[in-house]
Amino acid sequence: MTAIKQNLLATSLLVTALSLSLLISYWLNQNSNQTLDTAIMKPTVEIQKMNKINHSLILLLPAIR
Repeated sequence: MTAIKQNLLATSLLVTALSLSLLISYWLNQNSNQTLDTAIMKPTVEIQKMNKINHSLILLLPAIR
């Protein structure tokens, strides 16, 4: 396989992993918004959102490497 094909394959895999990660984090945020029951739960839900986003970004790290 030539270097150009390898670079295109690596780039396409990275773009796919990034888009899936962003899609998962968006989906998790939308699901979290539906569980807001009271104003007391809001800080907890915000922390949970950040944890889910961080987790989806951690899943992306091997693709960047």
